[in-house]
Amino acid sequence: MNIPDELKEAFNEYVEQSIKENEENNQKYPLDVPNRASSSALLAGIFIENSFNPSKGDYIDFFEIENEKIFIWTHEHNKYSVLVVEVNENVKNSNCWITVASLIDLSHCLCTSFEHTNSSSGLSYKWMYYFNPQNSIKNTTFYGMKIGGPSLLELADLENGVVFKATDIAKMANIIELLYRDEKAFAASTALQSSFAMHYCCLICETGPTYYHDHISQEPEIWEHISIIPEMEVAIVQACRAVEAIVGEPPKRSKQRKVFDFKENWKSLLGFEADSIFEKADMSYLDFYYKLFHEFRNSSAHSYGNIHYDLLRKNTVDSQCFAAKILFNYIENHMLDNTDALEKLSFNKELLSRVSDNMSTCLTKADGQ
Repeated sequence: MNIPDELKEAFNEYVEQSIKENEENNQKYPLDVPNRASSSALLAGIFIENSFNPSKGDYIDFFEIENEKIFIWTHEHNKYSVLVVEVNENVKNSNCWITVASLIDLSHCLCTSFEHTNSSSGLSYKWMYYFNPQNSIKNTTFYGMKIGGPSLLELADLENGVVFKATDIAKMANIIELLYRDEKAFAASTALQSSFAMHYCCLICETGPTYYHDHISQEPEIWEHISIIPEMEVAIVQACRAVEAIVGEPPKRSKQRKVFDFKENWKSLLGFEADSIFEKADMSYLDFYYKLFHEFRNSSAHSYGNIHYDLLRKNTVDSQCFAAKILFNYIENHMLDNTDALEKLSFNKELLSRVSDNMSTCLTKADGQ
């Protein structure tokens, strides 16, 4: 088929113009975020209720960590406020950037005993180009979204999340600070979060003083067992990794000196004796750790082509409850008093004093108030 020269010329002009526009957009909206054009990100997945009485356009400092400053932005009339993070480009030089989003998400999981953990949980950074708090989300250009403002579908994605009070986050300040300061705590928390995302059990019910609860885990039906074995295996491995991150690998029982030193380190780190009884398994904590590490974990991590038919949900739940006990005791023994953590993270106390304990609202000040 012969294509007219005029059509060829028009097509070539279109291609050249598209290439030129792409080059101009890449210059104006560079992709290596954070950068000079985009160092501010909206934290998608979380909203802040407005009982502190903000006005549209308010952009209030909230708290900070080393390379991130967190602000509360009231972007629209009578809509929940959002969190915005201003990021120092130095994060690009770190081995691994521990984000404030991960710290808030993990802290919330810990404070709720992993009740709200699932495989899709977490906050995400939505990078904004040339951020101006006097604009709205609708006319802000985001990384990876339509230039000039999000499309309707992209906007809908930004409107999903959990509503917090600013004081809810402030109450977690000591956990946020510990997770940022202490790699053991962070590594163990992420591993256990992963464990519960793969296989959920209700920690509150499983470790409560009363035997009967609505959420006590039951063994799967015989037709369900084969489907959940992989999930239980991963959950056990991750629970074991959480414990190992804090106390290390258990020593060989034949090395009595090393066993003694391990127990001493255990007590120092966790505040209780390794020989005390882990009631859920009716054996000492140390004995259960050997069982977890050498029996449950090894057979879950190394199948050698075999299916782990004898794995029970009880094995998985016991492992998760054990890891949670280790992690929570470690946190309790190493976190700051929350008052000190608020100071260390420079929380805005004046803002916190304006948050109502008795109400939650999306309403903002009217113009002129």
